[in-house]
Amino acid sequence: MALTRLLAVQYGPKGIRVNCVCPGATAAEGMGSVFLDAELGGPLVRYVPLRRAGQPAELGATLVALLSDSTSYVTGQIIAVDGGATVR
Repeated sequence: MALTRLLAVQYGPKGIRVNCVCPGATAAEGMGSVFLDAELGGPLVRYVPLRRAGQPAELGATLVALLSDSTSYVTGQIIAVDGGATVR
């Protein structure tokens, strides 16, 4: 997170934006596959305010938004895509 903020300050004057996306529980292949199984993943997502694992497309949508011109004034931010898990 400190590196994100440092790089945002250093490269901002050059028009380069730097942000950090921190994904939470995501139901996907690999390590996230535990969330594809309701029996295994169910107890884990009870700590997530939205009570479910995220989908890869939801994480991707955040990344696409950050790459678009609609967020051209966003830099140096730490963005949690975790269904609210970090607010607890």
